[in-house]
Amino acid sequence: MKQKSYAFAVASVRTNEIKLLSFADMEQLLMAKSYEDALTSLKARGFSENDEGGLLKDEMGKVWEYIKEIAPDETIFYPFIIKNDFHNLKACIKSSVTKIEPEKYFLSPSVFDPFKIKEGVQNKNFDLLPKELQECAHEAYDLLIRTMDGQLVDVLIDSYMLCFMLNKANEIENDFVKSLIFDICDLTNLKIALRCTKLGKNMDFLNRALIDSPTFTKEELIKNSLAGLSQFLSYIRESKFSGAAQAFEVSMSNFEKWCDNYCLEKLEAAKFIFMGPEPIVAYLLYKEAEIKNLRIVLSGVQNKLDPDAIREKLRRLYV
Repeated sequence: MKQKSYAFAVASVRTNEIKLLSFADMEQLLMAKSYEDALTSLKARGFSENDEGGLLKDEMGKVWEYIKEIAPDETIFYPFIIKNDFHNLKACIKSSVTKIEPEKYFLSPSVFDPFKIKEGVQNKNFDLLPKELQECAHEAYDLLIRTMDGQLVDVLIDSYMLCFMLNKANEIENDFVKSLIFDICDLTNLKIALRCTKLGKNMDFLNRALIDSPTFTKEELIKNSLAGLSQFLSYIRESKFSGAAQAFEVSMSNFEKWCDNYCLEKLEAAKFIFMGPEPIVAYLLYKEAEIKNLRIVLSGVQNKLDPDAIREKLRRLYV
């Protein structure tokens, strides 16, 4: 696509950026007297549903439909959405054993129709699935039937997801978007490795769970994971993600917040780009962070948590 094709799209996104919630907005929600008051305040800010689940679930779907409408090429944004498709595949694969209908576990937005995925898995006809999911679905189904190990199936599907994202990134000619996808894949790979290390997973599990990502080789991740948590954290400290080790030492949730903020901080550069996919990617991810923050705040208010404890969990916002 020619760069000029993005002129209208970026202008439209700039208009919508000013509607993103600020820290002051979050603070007002956080200090709401009740959960119901917080929901009322959100409704006044343009969120149409009156319950948290519907409100937040619908919001990202609206954002994705909006981006597909304005973007010259929607496929460049697939790596930021595809995680939901692989999650939906997990739900369908597991339902073949549990016999629980997977629909209630489906996440949106998604690149592919989750009901097509369900149809292919239920009929054991993986050719009905999108070609990007066929090999993964076949291997995951066989693995589940042989081992009945849902956790092993999860990490296998996650590894396919990361490979999809990296392959798509290598097709993208935009350095900003490519670099961002690389970082997301690195950090996701690292997150999986840390969880495996903490749980003392063996070589076979690690082999299925981890991949070669731009910063970390599968071989090095496995070697350091098998050496124990202390060694693995030392290994991270020597990488460009050294701050992740310190964040993990506080808690896993703090590590996940650090990973999100690392990527969100990179989006700052998109503010100074006026033609290209960068501002659209930034808007998509800032909106995702906004929804994540709203879940944290609403859950905290509902459970009457200390406001400072809620603030500590909040991700970076668009400013």
